[in-house]
Amino acid sequence: MYELFDEYRWDKAWKRLTHNEHGIEGLGNIAHVNLDCAIAPVPPHYHAGIFEFHCIVKGKRISKIGSSEYTTMGNELIFTFPNEQHSTGALPQCPVEFYSFQINTSDSDHILGLNREYSNRLFRLLKGLRDRHLKMRNMDMQMLKDCFQSLTGSTSDPYLGVQYLTCFLFRLPEMEHAASNSSSGMTPALQKTIDYIDANFRESISLQDMADISGYSPSRFKTLFKETFGIPPAEFVAFRKMEYAKEKLAGSDEPITSIAYELNFSSSNYFSSVFRKFVGYNPSDFRKIYGEPK
Repeated sequence: MYELFDEYRWDKAWKRLTHNEHGIEGLGNIAHVNLDCAIAPVPPHYHAGIFEFHCIVKGKRISKIGSSEYTTMGNELIFTFPNEQHSTGALPQCPVEFYSFQINTSDSDHILGLNREYSNRLFRLLKGLRDRHLKMRNMDMQMLKDCFQSLTGSTSDPYLGVQYLTCFLFRLPEMEHAASNSSSGMTPALQKTIDYIDANFRESISLQDMADISGYSPSRFKTLFKETFGIPPAEFVAFRKMEYAKEKLAGSDEPITSIAYELNFSSSNYFSSVFRKFVGYNPSDFRKIYGEPK
């Protein structure tokens, strides 16, 4: 395990500022990441004196923290304590959009430009958190977006950005626990739809099918679903198909074409292209690497 120091990066997928760029006391890296395809996993590492937060906009992110593994989805966050070992596990990272930031608590008197009293209060709040996997409300996500825009936009205002981030952090104790299946705060109608997807993801499921199950109109259902999970219903179904495909590829000798047809893909080539986007490997390569030894 090693201490990881990320560098400044600014491209289509990664927009990351380090302390060298923003110069804000107690704030480490802050980033907006939008991956449209799978990438290599992040190996085990730690950050000395730093709380690190990952706040998911859409998609799914796996976090392995110590001996525990967490699945964080849209409108959820996960964080690590200082010096805590963490990674994204052994598999490639899925397509995902998230905001991340680091709070450096090495000097508890000087965090985010707060005076000594409030800086120490924030330090105690962070140290006292017991639930690392939390459900964000729309207003929490908006504060993060406004924070990042204030720090990086054409008319950047770091003072305003820090205020947004401070409000977000002091909101943490009020956030609800995010269940492992991302069902925290889910309405019975949406839970019924998720149950339907779990039972029928091998088939062709239309937006109308899911809306009918929920009892909402298609447009209302799509809006509520994305507000709850951070991704559209069709993408959620695709994620479910790919999770099943990974299990089949790693645990059986079933032909790739058979798996593709079982999941209702029109061809193995189309299945392979979707699998590569979500997983980062062709199905055959994934089986060679992660399949059970014969």
